[in-house]
Amino acid sequence: MELIHGFFESYLKLDRNEEEQLMEHLRDTKDESLEEFVKKLPNSWRDKGLREGLKEGKKEVARKLINKGYNTAEICDITELSENEVEELKA
Repeated sequence: MELIHGFFESYLKLDRNEEEQLMEHLRDTKDESLEEFVKKLPNSWRDKGLREGLKEGKKEVARKLINKGYNTAEICDITELSENEVEELKA
């Protein structure tokens, strides 16, 4: 299976639009076997999903801290987001 994933990652790369279409389809599907399918995705896709989810979680925490009146430096320290990322959330 790893050999197939390696081939997929090396030779069948999706561009950003194709990847977004695939992710949209996966979000919209009601198939109960989706979890099994996701487990079989190439590791880089799972890793990318985990990184994006972690980043979104940090942004959610930052939004809550902004609403509680924390300053940018404190938010950066707590969430490990950059100053620019925090400022974008404030806008």
